[in-house]
Amino acid sequence: MSPENRSPWRAAGELAAFLAVGFLFYHMSWGKFMTLRQASHFDPKDDTALFWTENAFHYRYAKMAALGPGIPDVDPKMQYPEGMHVTRDETPMMERLAGLLYRRFTERHLPFHVFLVFLACFYSSAVLFPAFFLSGHAWKGLWPGLITSLFYVFTYSFIGGVVLGSYVRQDFVLPFLFMATFLLLAALDTGGRAAAASAAALFAFSFMSWHLSPFYYLVLVAGLVALYLAEPAARGRIASALLIVTVVLFAASFLSPPLRSGRFPLSWVMLLSYALLGQHYVFRGREVAAWRRLLFLAAGLVALGGGAAWISQGHFARYSHVYRLVFDKIRCLGFKPEDPAGLCFESRVMWTSSFLSPSPGVMAGWLGGGWLAGAAGAWVAVRRMRAERRIAPSAFIILWMAAAFTVLFALIQRMDVFAGFFVCVLAGAAAPRRVFTARGAAASALLLALVAFNVWHLQRLYLVGSAPLPTQTRPLIGYLRERTAPDDVVLATFQFSPVICAFADRPVVVHSKFENARVREKVEEFYTALFEPEPGFYGFCRKYDVKYFVYEPSMLLDRSKESMRYMADRLRLPQDSTAVLMQFAPQRLKHFQLVFQSEAYRLFRVLGGTEQPAAADVPPLPVYDSRRFKKEDLGLL
Repeated sequence: MSPENRSPWRAAGELAAFLAVGFLFYHMSWGKFMTLRQASHFDPKDDTALFWTENAFHYRYAKMAALGPGIPDVDPKMQYPEGMHVTRDETPMMERLAGLLYRRFTERHLPFHVFLVFLACFYSSAVLFPAFFLSGHAWKGLWPGLITSLFYVFTYSFIGGVVLGSYVRQDFVLPFLFMATFLLLAALDTGGRAAAASAAALFAFSFMSWHLSPFYYLVLVAGLVALYLAEPAARGRIASALLIVTVVLFAASFLSPPLRSGRFPLSWVMLLSYALLGQHYVFRGREVAAWRRLLFLAAGLVALGGGAAWISQGHFARYSHVYRLVFDKIRCLGFKPEDPAGLCFESRVMWTSSFLSPSPGVMAGWLGGGWLAGAAGAWVAVRRMRAERRIAPSAFIILWMAAAFTVLFALIQRMDVFAGFFVCVLAGAAAPRRVFTARGAAASALLLALVAFNVWHLQRLYLVGSAPLPTQTRPLIGYLRERTAPDDVVLATFQFSPVICAFADRPVVVHSKFENARVREKVEEFYTALFEPEPGFYGFCRKYDVKYFVYEPSMLLDRSKESMRYMADRLRLPQDSTAVLMQFAPQRLKHFQLVFQSEAYRLFRVLGGTEQPAAADVPPLPVYDSRRFKKEDLGLL
């Protein structure tokens, strides 16, 4: 309907719906912030150890952008000795924005970490708008958009991360990434080049801001390939929109250092786009069976993949750990093997935390009633397409994305952010087009009852983060700040190292960004050496000029599938292993001096060539008492 022919009542309804979504956005943003402020780990006056692992990594550079000289091209402290190439290998757009807004619009008496979590609570909630727009566009109504919004705001994916204190790039990027998807689908439905160009710009920004964006786009392009083959009438619009997006992304890859260094033009998603566009223009204007097109596309993709591998291994080397993990998860049907030897080191390390496979109960609780509404919406969407005897591009892609990411969510928990979004968008299809009829009112009442169930279910959840409480880590951070030199290199797990670098400002050997192949190599070398006899581990420390090593009791005591011992394939150990001595007999160590101890950590100073260890002046603690443990339970030989 043209703007001049639109009913005033319809315009008023659209405005009211948008204001309702705006109210949800405002209310949920403030709700996130107030919940976080009341959390036991949040101190408005002290940011020490507030963030963990990659959250601390991001916080270091956001704080530099806000209070320091800016984000350096190379940070020698984050990845000693070679230095972390921040602007070349990372995508610190989120951190730059936080620093800019803090400098320009905030009084300096407001602590930066308070401002930062406030900002994150609001921009992470902006993902609500593309959900509303996409659902309203695909299912042709305001009520579907509102239903989607109501389901989405009461999911763990929407609330959980920020409330638990995360500071990750997905919360910043997802609003742009999903808005780009909405605009691309609008271009497929209407053939509008302006919408395709806008989508391309947002995709480019998303790719420059988050490493996982290209993987999302790969799933989307695979859906476009399936739609292209299934619906001949949509082929021209698909090729036109995809050409615009591909050209923009290709150009952006030369403007963005992370995309350029990662050889993005040679990535799988770009190769798939080239192959689809190539076969389209080769067969343009000709009647060719879909299976012939598929064969030509597959042959083109294989040829392009071979050529890309011959030209450069940059992209494949950067993401080899992800490809191997996905392959191993599929090979093992989502079940982590008992014997770590059945996996490569990268898969053993990655198959933890948010990369675990969630249980059916966890998956069910993640979206609650949204799963039922999404299933109903899928049934309605398929029924409509069958009745109309055509495939609606938006509906097809939403079904594709919801199905694909639900499967990926079952394999990798981190995929919940995509699965939750599209299942809730799909739930909008279940919203009746005519609300004020007996059937429409009944369907609406049932959907609202499921939303109410989600509210009730979410209130009963007790959200617990996986990071240690700041009260556990602050004493050690304080010791490092006060009792060590600024250039003393500290060795710790890849999860804890960014915390030390961000809050103690000490050089660390490894960090949590596994897109860096050199970090993966050093982590494997470190974890292997720790379970060798002392000379081997001491040699590793000397190689990287380590002055202090942070030991954690779990390094030895934990034998689970998420443990360091599993990652290093050392479930059984000799009693002269360095880890065993650091846990139970530090007085027998010849090259390490125990200088700090708590229930959670021990800090060892690495001695020089002629230094001799002295008796440690630390009180005894039960966790380090060998009499409380059995050798067979710990797998000690």
